Amino acid sequence: MSLARSAARPLAIFTLLAWWGGAAAAQRFFVAPSPRGNDLNDCSSPAMACATFQRAVDLCPVAHDCVILPVPGIYSQTTNVTHYKHVLIVGPWDQRGVCIDRHAINLEIEDGRKIDPIFWVQDHATLRVACMRLASRGEGHCAFSARQFAIGDVDDVDFGAFAGGCGVRATETSKVTINNPGTVGICRRLLSTSAGVVIFSSLKVIGSKPGPRNLSL
Repeated sequence: MSLARSAARPLAIFTLLAWWGGAAAAQRFFVAPSPRGNDLNDCSSPAMACATFQRAVDLCPVAHDCVILPVPGIYSQTTNVTHYKHVLIVGPWDQRGVCIDRHAINLEIEDGRKIDPIFWVQDHATLRVACMRLASRGEGHCAFSARQFAIGDVDDVDFGAFAGGCGVRATETSKVTINNPGTVGICRRLLSTSAGVVIFSSLKVIGSKPGPRNLSL
């Protein structure tokens, strides 16, 4: 999918935002893998796409609804949403607002000294990620974590391997809702909670059998 085509999804995005609550008031940001994207840009159009989700999140005004539209590709990065920001990051959807390709947007992080989740929402922020694949090539990472009165939504997401880590974690009075997930890899815990709430819907298993290693709570 080209950058121009990603900009031509108004009906699908409007449908999704209306369900999410942001509707037409949401500010849009565009992201593409480097070198097509560059964090010196302002993410305001396909031609000015940023390279990281974090750059778009940082530009999202506090207490505003923001939608981030990534171009299909492989991204190796982590994203932290904090302090009353309301962010939606969404892969390719059809005009009905239905995910058409979960693997168009691939987030695969490497091992490193910091064991951060791919997506982290905290401090009264809201983050919804939809229609993508998340995986880690390192040890101990989680796909999505929420803490400190944050709200998360994980929709139509395939989980790759998270060795020694987890799929979704909610702590410190946060709440995460998971809708229509899929799993293709092994992780120590798919769900992890500590003074938080995870609402879990139907699980689609692809290429691996559910068992203690990837479905334990």
